[in-house]
Amino acid sequence: MNEQLVNSLAYLRDNPKQPKFVDFQVLAERDRKAEKGNYLFLKLYEPNTKAFLCNAFVYPKEWYPGRQKQPNFSHYQNVLRYCYAGLLSDNQPPELLLQVLQAVWFPIADATSGTNPSNGMNGYLIPLKFIIAPDFNVTGAELESVFNCPAKYFYESFLGLQRSIRLTPTSIGYVRGNAIHKGIQYASNEWIRSQDPVKAMRAYHRAILDVWRDNFDILIRKSYKRGPNKDLKLPIQVDSIVVDNIIEQFEGVSPTQLLNESLLFSPERGISGRADQIILRKTFEELWEIKTGSRYYIESDYDPFTGAAHPGGMQAFAYHDIIKKITGRTPKTFIEFFDADAGLSEDNPEIIPLEQHAVIKRRKINLEEENCEEYWNLLLQTRNIAFAIESGLLSGYDRYKINRFLSKRYMPALGTDFNLLSSNWFRVCSYCPSNQLGICADGKRMLDPDIWLHFPQSLFEYWAWYFKQLKFELNNVKRHLYRLATTNIDVLEKQGVTISNLKKVKFDSYRYLLTLKSAKRIFTRIREGDDVFVTPTHLIPGEIFSIEGKVQSLRSEEIVIKTRSIIKGRNQKVDTFRVDQVENVLFSKWQSRSLTDFLFGAMARSGIQGRTITDSELPYTVQLLLGLQKPKHIKRVPRTALLSVLDSSKVEAIEKALGLKA
Repeated sequence: MNEQLVNSLAYLRDNPKQPKFVDFQVLAERDRKAEKGNYLFLKLYEPNTKAFLCNAFVYPKEWYPGRQKQPNFSHYQNVLRYCYAGLLSDNQPPELLLQVLQAVWFPIADATSGTNPSNGMNGYLIPLKFIIAPDFNVTGAELESVFNCPAKYFYESFLGLQRSIRLTPTSIGYVRGNAIHKGIQYASNEWIRSQDPVKAMRAYHRAILDVWRDNFDILIRKSYKRGPNKDLKLPIQVDSIVVDNIIEQFEGVSPTQLLNESLLFSPERGISGRADQIILRKTFEELWEIKTGSRYYIESDYDPFTGAAHPGGMQAFAYHDIIKKITGRTPKTFIEFFDADAGLSEDNPEIIPLEQHAVIKRRKINLEEENCEEYWNLLLQTRNIAFAIESGLLSGYDRYKINRFLSKRYMPALGTDFNLLSSNWFRVCSYCPSNQLGICADGKRMLDPDIWLHFPQSLFEYWAWYFKQLKFELNNVKRHLYRLATTNIDVLEKQGVTISNLKKVKFDSYRYLLTLKSAKRIFTRIREGDDVFVTPTHLIPGEIFSIEGKVQSLRSEEIVIKTRSIIKGRNQKVDTFRVDQVENVLFSKWQSRSLTDFLFGAMARSGIQGRTITDSELPYTVQLLLGLQKPKHIKRVPRTALLSVLDSSKVEAIEKALGLKA
């Protein structure tokens, strides 16, 4: 049995009737028949062996017998109840992994009247704070979106609604941000290697050219009649500022201390991300999150004292917690914000320590405090709501549930604490797809907020059936990283998703090409062009030193990978690595977005709003796809009819184009 689990339960039993902060993972099975009140009755098991541990009760608002003061709002029991209801409606076993972070132990003699807490360990557990399904991966960017507006996240992440699926999702603003990110990465690596500011500047410019070359098709979509716009000018304008900051920031930092574009994942938190820069100081870690964009489109909180807003607070906060969990030390976290509209002003870029960010200041969170209530409530509410929404367990494919949850953007039915959500929601409305379509009940533009009740049944069933298959595939992908981090490497290698014991042959630090060699023949499902994680053999994927890459070539005993960053190890020379296949979520998301675009496009082309429409009012093409109409046969046009309109040379050209004539 897991040692941490055993020690945590022993600690709770030694301190009965007292809420204690712990950190252990259990498999929780709901027993609805044993519930006789307003609580959830759970049977807790060890996740790997399925050995029974004890019974547990989850009460509303984190109540337990003897508690004097309860919080006014608490999401834990509400969200967990909806998740179990979602499993039941989908005919799945009522089992979920829980990462328990605060709980109370009650001996068996103190069981509440009318309940049967069971034998187990001579008592029962009351979990107060916990992460639901830590095996389901939620990224830092997704947490930022949930924090800003849960309804927008519901529309975009679960339902797949976009401003327009026919427009490319990659904008020139993305190219601008990527150029600055890549430039800082190249320049910092070069400065630490050579200590030469001229070479660092050249590396910065080389990175910008690399990004522009890779995204040239996006750059030429814009008109430059009036000269280069801010998206092209900003990366060049700030080059000297960036290099000067790097020289100051990385003074005394050795090449082994700087990590760029590191993969972060905690199987105990269910959160992942890509840290822009991590500096491994002697006594602490330093995390830098780089943000680019316009100050006028920042979704995050306003500072309660200055009124200023900065992006990335929730994302940096999540990465801060992952590093703290992995290393056991509290990192110093900073956000470096490049304002696209500020140009060469004195405060551009602006450096904001995480403790000074509005997300942290408004909630008076002490990042140094070991067990801060507000710290956990902010992180866990955002993470649990994100899981419930994106997994589909919150609403499933029930149109009435979807409509009910989307009737309020903050989803009060979940027990949401509004103070733990962004206060700057009206900025989000400006470019939210649901507001653009006029279907958000809390939006600025309301045309048909009850649209989920107005779809014809045939159209909704068509969408729901296909959408459910896509979501099933996507949910499996979201659990892939947890599987890599917790499954024995020999099992993963037999499944063909991992290659272990690869020796480093060489690493081209300018082209970021890593060549690895195996002592035995490589048998794997990994192919050229696949995205992979590269991790030192003694670590698991996500423990700071993992980096992402793409397979360039694969031979019987050799693999060449183009990495996103330079390979590093923790205070030691690393020559042996493991390579893990990355399950790509982009394809599944593209499919689900296209399907939802078809659903709303069908309603829009009907020209009817504010009421339920019938099958006959759907566009003719949609009726054909749903089998409501039979296609009309195309009448054959005889060649003689064409000759009467076209001359013989044109008819011959048409026949050759159609392959009717050699």
